[in-house]
Amino acid sequence: MTSEDRQRAKGRGRASRGKPGQREPSLPDAGPQLTFEQQPSKDAPPGTESVALGVTVPPGTRVRLTVEAAQPGEWPRVIFQHAVGEAPTPKAPPSMDEVPSVAAQPQLEMLPAAAPEPPPRPWRAGLRSQIAAWSGPLTGGRGPLAKRPAFDLVLFGLSLAVYLALRLIRLADFPIYFFTDEAVQTVLAADFVRDGFRDFLGNYFPTYFQNVYRFNLSLSVYAQVIPYLLLGKSVFVTRATAALLTLPGALAIGFALRDFFRLRLWWVSVLVFSTVPAWFLHSRTAFETTLMVSLYACFLYFYLRYRLQSPTSLYLAMVFGAMAFYTYSPGQIILPATAALLVDVRFLLPSPPAHGGAARGARSGTSGASLPALLPADAGGAAGDPAHPGQPLGGGWAVGWEDSVLAPGLRPRHQPGLLVLAAGA
Repeated sequence: MTSEDRQRAKGRGRASRGKPGQREPSLPDAGPQLTFEQQPSKDAPPGTESVALGVTVPPGTRVRLTVEAAQPGEWPRVIFQHAVGEAPTPKAPPSMDEVPSVAAQPQLEMLPAAAPEPPPRPWRAGLRSQIAAWSGPLTGGRGPLAKRPAFDLVLFGLSLAVYLALRLIRLADFPIYFFTDEAVQTVLAADFVRDGFRDFLGNYFPTYFQNVYRFNLSLSVYAQVIPYLLLGKSVFVTRATAALLTLPGALAIGFALRDFFRLRLWWVSVLVFSTVPAWFLHSRTAFETTLMVSLYACFLYFYLRYRLQSPTSLYLAMVFGAMAFYTYSPGQIILPATAALLVDVRFLLPSPPAHGGAARGARSGTSGASLPALLPADAGGAAGDPAHPGQPLGGGWAVGWEDSVLAPGLRPRHQPGLLVLAAGA
């Protein structure tokens, strides 16, 4: 190795600092050139500086330049990376005699090019290509919500109208039976009002109502109180009340596909949901099953909002989860099981071996949740993002369902521990 090569290896990856009012020392002619210069500007707000960055790129070279915002009174941090050949060695900065000294100086970091991503495994490549081919027409119009046309909302409203029509038209005639488990909802509501808002055991606003031999009816009975007081007892009123309470579930499904999955035809989900045979039959009855499904869909929607958009949505997720828990007796199993699946199991396991910044991300809970987090990822995404240290791009055990299903740019920002503790309380 020559002295020039040793000098280049010694200076590789170091950060050089520029001086205000002076150009940053240019890089060798063999690689891309970067200049940094402070320029006076009359339009700059008070207390800010105008900075000019110049990059000269030789043919066949790809350059990545990242400028990070700095704290007030500090220079921005500049990261310069090229993808062909070795990282060029910057020349020595000018002496203090040539440039006036300034307390805060900009930082320039030059990082070596990231390792190329290895090809995926054959079976994964085939599965991903099939999923991409199927979901391509649906996800082709992903984009910010602010740019979505209002026509989609009109179509969504029409879809909801069709949904309600399929539930309310000749509701008393189909299904042809009126089951005892449907009639008991209104009968218990009428007895509850007659006895001064007590059950026949004398409990004031009981948590559960006794259904023959078991206490397994709760919110579905309370939902029939106001319709009974206004319209009395009838097959249509009992079933229509239950059918209208399934509407929040349809809304939650549609908004989840719009807000988090960015499907171009998100409004079609209501029509598909409406025509599922089992749901079409049960949503025209007064069974408490449909109310539990509707509340469960709302719980999942607000949980996604809590993880991806707003931490305050946790409270609504807890409310809908609690109502689903008390609506239907199997909900006492479904909700705790869902909470267990939503726990990031990496919090309970030792730190697995990972590469680059993925180890930090796997423990921070910022890159995945639920059971699929246990699946191993391709090694290509193991290195962290050079422009944002500490934020993994995937890899190791950091392959959550968000990486493959959610829209680009959406990543969970809040840990699910509070919700799990609340559900288990």
